[in-house]
Amino acid sequence: MKSLKKLIKSLNPNIPLYKAYINNDKYYSDFINMFNIFENKLSTQDYKKMLRKLQEIISYNQSDIMEKYAQTISEFILLYYILDNDKFNNFKLEPTYSSNKNPECSFDLGNFIVNIEVKCPRYDICIDNKIELMLQDRLLLDELSVDRKKEYINDLFNSLNMIFDDNLLLSKRKDNNLKDYLKSAQCKFPDDNKCFNILIITLPNIYCLDEWFNYIIDFNNTCPSESKLENYNNVDLIILSDAICNHKKYPIINSVNVWNFIEYTNILFINPKLINHKKANFSKEVISPIFSCINDEFWSFHCYIHRKLDNISILYQKSKFIFYCQPITEFKNSLKYKDLDDYFINLLEDKLKK
Repeated sequence: MKSLKKLIKSLNPNIPLYKAYINNDKYYSDFINMFNIFENKLSTQDYKKMLRKLQEIISYNQSDIMEKYAQTISEFILLYYILDNDKFNNFKLEPTYSSNKNPECSFDLGNFIVNIEVKCPRYDICIDNKIELMLQDRLLLDELSVDRKKEYINDLFNSLNMIFDDNLLLSKRKDNNLKDYLKSAQCKFPDDNKCFNILIITLPNIYCLDEWFNYIIDFNNTCPSESKLENYNNVDLIILSDAICNHKKYPIINSVNVWNFIEYTNILFINPKLINHKKANFSKEVISPIFSCINDEFWSFHCYIHRKLDNISILYQKSKFIFYCQPITEFKNSLKYKDLDDYFINLLEDKLKK
């Protein structure tokens, strides 16, 4: 434990864990409890791997350190949940398959060996009270050059930004990240019917879940046939989770165990190729409840947002947009989301009617 505390003392002062150590608050004490589980449940060799993951954060440049921190804690959160759960047997850290590439872990569950890979895309911290604006769909104007498409998007954004008194932020779509993650997972996961392979993508808030929900839907509807989701046959399931949202908001959120995976909003997408496969039932009956996936509730939230946005698109004909904001207050159940959506959507409607 001394080596762990020494590592924490060496972290960048801007990292939440370092601040929590200085303040000796719940964020820090829950982290120590998590590492106690690692030390008790893992072999000495594997526990040292956990320490090295933390140590690697120290070596990163200032500009990349929060991205590395988010990726590392995403892995910790997932591993902590699995190791502290009696339902999972024969746990292996970074199992190696024929490709000599390692997913995060594997364990036995039901009649399957479950393999998990964790990815966390980079999200820079947005300025408070700014509205983050993003194209809902990839702009498919084939008659335009790449430069002309960029010009089209910038002109459109600038027109809206004037309406909102320069309170908008234009964010790039991250659907190429999804493709990269699928390619990586495809190489790491074994092609074996005895295995059930899960790609978990951790995100900073509920609005990013809706953003990535659209990426997955668009990915399968608009990509060339050779790039569609079912062609990544080693990836049986994708879970989207806002598992780093409370870390992004530290110290505002310090009343719950932010290292507990089931404290977060998790939704799953099964590979379309498995709809009539026994793995589909395993996903619904076993994986979904164990990982506290709330697909039905999230679907209601998603439909609510998009019904409102469809009405906006009638008012503003140039293009369809979807809006994501970085709220100051964290949310958990869908009833709370609606108040914030109403505020921004009604504001937009009022602005556009003028």
